[in-house]
Amino acid sequence: MICAIFFPSTGIVLEPYLLLWLGLLLFVNLIGLNPKDLLANFSQPRNVIVMSLLKLFILPLSVYAITSLIYPKLTLSATLLSGISTALGAPFAINFIGRGSLALLVGVIIVTSIAVPFTLPAIVYILFGHQITVPIFNMMSLLAAGILIPLFVGWLVTRTAQTLASSINKNSLIFSLILVALVNLSVFGKFSSYFFMEPEFIIELLVAVFLLFCLHCAAGYYYDTLLIMIGKKSNSREKMCNNKPNTKIDRITGLIAMTYISNVFVVVIAKQFFEVPTEALAAFYQIPYYAGLLILRKFFS
Repeated sequence: MICAIFFPSTGIVLEPYLLLWLGLLLFVNLIGLNPKDLLANFSQPRNVIVMSLLKLFILPLSVYAITSLIYPKLTLSATLLSGISTALGAPFAINFIGRGSLALLVGVIIVTSIAVPFTLPAIVYILFGHQITVPIFNMMSLLAAGILIPLFVGWLVTRTAQTLASSINKNSLIFSLILVALVNLSVFGKFSSYFFMEPEFIIELLVAVFLLFCLHCAAGYYYDTLLIMIGKKSNSREKMCNNKPNTKIDRITGLIAMTYISNVFVVVIAKQFFEVPTEALAAFYQIPYYAGLLILRKFFS
């Protein structure tokens, strides 16, 4: 990020390859994922469904209500960020922290990525009256390139070149840190001038993104409250027991699913349809996005 601020031309050169960095980041962090574990989450999808509902509906509506009362200026930006899908880079967060269910998280990534072209424009139109268009074909292509291809290539490498797969898995942290640096360079290059010309605007953004990150953390970690509420609505004690998260691992997974989001996609949407502050808030979410990893790793390790 520092390099992008002082050498913005580097970030501008790297920006067109942003999807490549994200796809590679997903690949190196999913190389050890067993496809059977992923399928198991879809055969018993309650956690995936509840996390996806929280991510796509409950969280953005809650953030809209809070920010419209406290700081209306950033309501649109915060709602967009809260209603976007879980990020392709989120598996790196689980591997870096060392806790959480990788298979469950990938399930949430797939579901929210498929649904968000439909849910986010509807929320923005209903709440703000803005009509935005998320090209369905482009989003599906993004899903294929960013999620399905890394999943398939990871499975193929594991099946056909176990030594290579083991080496990638062993060194995934090093590869991930390099790719994270490339992602940050790609995102921050165009915003470098704000650090020198509008420091008050930067401070405002930093406070906002860290508060938003903390709110997302709390919502994700206590997602099981929604599970229990669903269980209470059914008259079956057995169903209620099954709705509870199995372990603390599920809570950590929920936290990561809510906080590690596709903010880069919000940058793209905001650039097309909204003003600079909306785009900037989404870009600056990268700062707690990665700073939070250090805190969460120390807290949960």
